[in-house]
Amino acid sequence: MALNTKNYLGRLAADLLSIQINVIVKEDLVCADDESIRHALYSLASEYRHKLVSYSITSFPPGRIQDREVFQFFENVYGGKESFQEIQAYAIRKTEEIDNTMAYIKNPDIQTRLREQQIMCERIRMYSNSIISIFKELEKEAQSEDEQQIPDPKTWNNEYPILEFKRLPELKLDPSQIALLQKALEIGTQQVLLQSVIKVSGDVTSYVTNRFLAYPEHVQKTLLSIQNESISTSIRMWQYLFNAIGGLITSVAEKVTKGRGKK
Repeated sequence: MALNTKNYLGRLAADLLSIQINVIVKEDLVCADDESIRHALYSLASEYRHKLVSYSITSFPPGRIQDREVFQFFENVYGGKESFQEIQAYAIRKTEEIDNTMAYIKNPDIQTRLREQQIMCERIRMYSNSIISIFKELEKEAQSEDEQQIPDPKTWNNEYPILEFKRLPELKLDPSQIALLQKALEIGTQQVLLQSVIKVSGDVTSYVTNRFLAYPEHVQKTLLSIQNESISTSIRMWQYLFNAIGGLITSVAEKVTKGRGKK
């Protein structure tokens, strides 16, 4: 898939209008080689399904949900367009169920837990919708390459068992699509404890969750230190990217001006 430089630079410039720094505490880290795009999509879809099922099977802790429980709730259990469409629809239904439940639940602790579930469902819905859009773009690109035939789903979809991935061509995502997938994978279904949003206008907004406030003071200090260091690193990278894009735009403008001058 050819990279549309104009569209990519436009998306990148829009993304640079603000940066978001999150602190996430994960129970486990898997030290493994980078996954292929197909494996990454499958892993994300699987994580989303297990989290949503954990909200439906209250007798099972989230870490112990097995595939047989997932199969009871989902017909599509792969990592393609149809799977993310079903995940999105399930997240929407679960949000509505939580709304109905909160209408008569008065216990504040239970209400807090339900609100957290609702936020997670919205995150899953939002990222699933973005990934569905990626599949649609890939399908459209495949169609434009051969307008005479229906594009082979293997070139743009990922609705296949994981054992077949080695026999399938890798999905060709552009940098902005890869960045979106990476962000979805990094956040996953983990709880965000701290979040800072810095806008190009200079406005800074920081969010602190109740879960963070429940940590001991020494843990809070450690997490705040990590957050502050991440902010400093992000701002330095932000400035570098702004300078790089500014130089690129100036270079392109100069070439265009010279080209017009020769005419």
